[in-house]
Amino acid sequence: MKVEITCEEEVNMPQKLRLKRNLKSAMRKMTGRRNLELSLLLVNEERFRELNRKYLGKDEPSDVLAFPMLDSTVMNNGFYDSGPLEPIGDVVICVPVARMQAREFGCKLSDELFLLAIHGLLHLLGFEDESTQEKEKMREKEKMLLGRAARRLRSW
Repeated sequence: MKVEITCEEEVNMPQKLRLKRNLKSAMRKMTGRRNLELSLLLVNEERFRELNRKYLGKDEPSDVLAFPMLDSTVMNNGFYDSGPLEPIGDVVICVPVARMQAREFGCKLSDELFLLAIHGLLHLLGFEDESTQEKEKMREKEKMLLGRAARRLRSW
């Protein structure tokens, strides 16, 4: 299991280490596998806006983007727990937006970063939040993966 975190926007080391540890645990809970790899990029608003514009055609900052690397065939047939690391995709978080949301919802930045990372992970694993039903299913998975941190975060 590998989580590679690249910080283009300042995040302290304990937050980064906690995020890595918690994401690895969430990946194991969701897939039951140990040979997966996820890349997490923590960026500023300008970089996020650039990525959002380039890949989604939206010229605005937001909080999280997810870029899956596995096709639906792999997702539907499951993962193999042997062999080399299998990259599942990239998650990009806009740290200034996460910081603002943490203040708005009265939680720690580390908890908001974890929520956004979990949200991105679920998108990589095929979850969507376009319809009310999909959104509810995704929120339940987020709460399950966040555990105790879910109580300190925003109301759903």
